[in-house]
Amino acid sequence: MMTLYKKPHCCIKLDQNTNIGAVRVRIRSQVAAVDHQRSAQAGRPPPPPPEMPVYRTIGSCACKVPKDKKILIMNFSEEHAVFYAMAFNTAGFDCHVCPNYTIQQYSETGLRYTHPDCCLGVTLIIGSWLCALRTPEFPPDKTDVMWIHMGTACTAPRMAWFARDALDKAGFTKVGVHSIDCSATTNPGFTIQQSLRINMGLTLGDALTQCVQRTRPYELVPGSVNKLRDQWFQRASEHVKHGYVLGFSSFLHLLVHDFDTIPLRTEVHDKPRVGLVGLMCKV
Repeated sequence: MMTLYKKPHCCIKLDQNTNIGAVRVRIRSQVAAVDHQRSAQAGRPPPPPPEMPVYRTIGSCACKVPKDKKILIMNFSEEHAVFYAMAFNTAGFDCHVCPNYTIQQYSETGLRYTHPDCCLGVTLIIGSWLCALRTPEFPPDKTDVMWIHMGTACTAPRMAWFARDALDKAGFTKVGVHSIDCSATTNPGFTIQQSLRINMGLTLGDALTQCVQRTRPYELVPGSVNKLRDQWFQRASEHVKHGYVLGFSSFLHLLVHDFDTIPLRTEVHDKPRVGLVGLMCKV
């Protein structure tokens, strides 16, 4: 009926989803379409689009990261974020992993301040930062946040701007936002040695996570994988802090070899493998 009478309209599906960002986008588009149609009928030029807010400069390299402030990074997983923070601290920074909160705290805080176009992973990460900044451990005037991304074409290049917008809305205007591309060999402000150590920490966290998840569901002796994981977590922590970068390949082979020798049940080869792909975020 609306199409028959050439009336602009939009379709909104109401469900149990608590994120009303998509509804806001459709309503804004509908209002803009109505204004454009009225201007065309009256012979007036269409109204100009709203001006985009101008945010403070966001640091994209390590040379802009102040070493006298705490740097808060998101909690990738039990291994990734800890190794990454250790590697940054060896470069002279005061890097901290975001404390653990419940998914409800992440989502409720993130949905209140994030841009409606953000995905779930970005919403949870920003929510964790905002929860941490409200604690005495991370005072806003002495804390910055760092977004570590892989340089993909998703929200990685724009995540820092989403975070800046959310921090300003929440009242944390003094908190700086920094972005580091860990897929690059080097980042401005880091030496080659520091960049290699940071990438080494990320690789160790990824390798340890994969080894644990590959063997723990099929362990023959309950608790053996977790015990070996704790041992290698301590060894990997020392290697990230003080180990030689050139000996990293041998160290990685030893890690994989120890997990390969764990006794597993025979049905490990009979079950199909399922891979989950998504944003690096502890969910």
